[in-house]
Amino acid sequence: MAAVRHWLSTHGLRSWVLTGLTAALLLGWFQFLAPTAVGGRVSYVLVDGTSMEPMLHTGDLAITEKRAFYSVGDLVLVHVSQDHGVAGAVIHRIASGDAQSGWQTKGDNNSWVDPWTVPNDKVAGAYSFDVPGFGTALSWVAAHPLPFGAILAFLSLLFYIPWRRQHITPGLAAALATAQHESRREGRSIGEYASLSVSALGALACLGLVGMLGMAHALMTPLGLVVGLGLLWTGAIALFLTNRLFDGSGVPEPSHSRYALSGRLWLVADLPSVDEAITPVDSPVALRSIAEKYRLPVLHQVDADTGHQEFLLITEGHGCYSWAADLPAGHPHTHVAPHRHRSRHWPHRPANHH
Repeated sequence: MAAVRHWLSTHGLRSWVLTGLTAALLLGWFQFLAPTAVGGRVSYVLVDGTSMEPMLHTGDLAITEKRAFYSVGDLVLVHVSQDHGVAGAVIHRIASGDAQSGWQTKGDNNSWVDPWTVPNDKVAGAYSFDVPGFGTALSWVAAHPLPFGAILAFLSLLFYIPWRRQHITPGLAAALATAQHESRREGRSIGEYASLSVSALGALACLGLVGMLGMAHALMTPLGLVVGLGLLWTGAIALFLTNRLFDGSGVPEPSHSRYALSGRLWLVADLPSVDEAITPVDSPVALRSIAEKYRLPVLHQVDADTGHQEFLLITEGHGCYSWAADLPAGHPHTHVAPHRHRSRHWPHRPANHH
């Protein structure tokens, strides 16, 4: 129970809500949109031809759903063998037949009935809806992977464009003039970065194999299960290391705060005095989010006697924010600050304990 209370105190209701929404979205996706290759009930087919016009056109993406029963008049996706001169999936309407003897199909735009009889177990699903033209877009992506990758890379960079101008107050500028910029790699080892790289590459490789096996309808094979487990394992390791290296998850204080705020920390002997009230935040990650929003550095002070650490963010017109980190009980304190320790000029507040 103590661990649960600690998790709730550090993550809060927002994390519960986000976790619940994510789980609901995943369950909804699996129930209504998961393809049959991964155990779902849905099939996706790119329309190629004119046999189902005017309902379906070349380049449309049709979505079908597996059903327990089919009847005459249903628009269905069937798998046809090479014996009939057409190998692969065909989406046509059931013209006659039954589940015991098989189904005869026909395209709405054709004047003849298809020359095959489809067993009931070869019916992949009945038509649910379609997305006009979406198949054409997918075909372009498949034919032009490099331009598509370049477009995605450009769009991903939009999140890193500094849309806000940086505004540094005179007090912050004076503090930075005598501060020491802390290393971005504070406390991290090359081995941790190497482990993250290897696990991320392994997850990408497994993801590619999952895609290939899915296209071959081979995910529900022993090889597919092994690859799926490999994806879960490498993906979980990559996520764990990412949270550890960049958010400090699982790392004791004060390294936890330094990991989360690395790259923005400036070590000072004294925190400057400020005229407005200082708002405590509930985690170093929250302080980092505010610093990223306003593109500002974070001042860092270490008490040379107790190891108590203060982090202060000063904005222009948007308030001041702070986070405090104490060493765990019994932790052997080491001196971090190279500056001579002097008393603070800002009001003391109780430290956040987690």
